[in-house]
Amino acid sequence: AVRNRGPSALLVECRLNASHMGVHTSRGAQFGEWLAERNANGVHDPRPGGCTWGRPDWRRYAAEDVVPAASSQLLCMMFAIARREWAFDVLDMHAKPVSQTAVGSRPASHPFAPHALNGDLEPQASNGSTVL
Repeated sequence: AVRNRGPSALLVECRLNASHMGVHTSRGAQFGEWLAERNANGVHDPRPGGCTWGRPDWRRYAAEDVVPAASSQLLCMMFAIARREWAFDVLDMHAKPVSQTAVGSRPASHPFAPHALNGDLEPQASNGSTVL
């Protein structure tokens, strides 16, 4: 989740690579861009001690959304689609201020809906309970 503690809405953008993972954003399921060169070597995780089986599925994903001022919001959900052979790398993440008019409208029950931050910077539901 992104916590925007500032007075302006933020456009948050994140690029990541993932293998054997599903990525879901407010726009729905993302299919990613196939990374042929990274998949050609047949090594899933090149780090020392990493998994070296022969069927990697590396893809590049981009997640972006506008997070209103003084709120917390889920940017993306990632989940493994293989038992052990999954991995991901966050390439970069940045945010820039945008006009509050750029904030979209979503029902409070939407998984990617923003939640206002209280004084403790915890997200709050409309009934005052803490949102986890």
